[in-house]
Amino acid sequence: MNALHTLTVLIGWVRGANALNRTIARKIRDKLAELVTSEPSALRRHFAYGMLIHQFYRDRDLDPTALGSAIAYCKTVLSQR
Repeated sequence: MNALHTLTVLIGWVRGANALNRTIARKIRDKLAELVTSEPSALRRHFAYGMLIHQFYRDRDLDPTALGSAIAYCKTVLSQR
C-alpha cells in the first residue's frame, strides 16, 4: 500500500456530521488531491478520484467551491479514458 491508497481508504472511514470529522476529512481530502496526479497506477487513481468526487459533492452545501471541484474531478476522470 502506498500513501494514496491509504488515504483513499482512510477518508472512507471518517464519517459523521460533527465538526471534528469534517475537519479531518477535509485535511485527508486535500492531501489526496495533492497526491492523485502523480500516482502511476490507473486503478489507484480511479478509486482516489471517485473518493474525491464523493467528498467534494458531500460538502457542496457547506463549501461554496466544493461542487465546482467535484465537477472538475468528474471531467478529469472522463478525459483520462
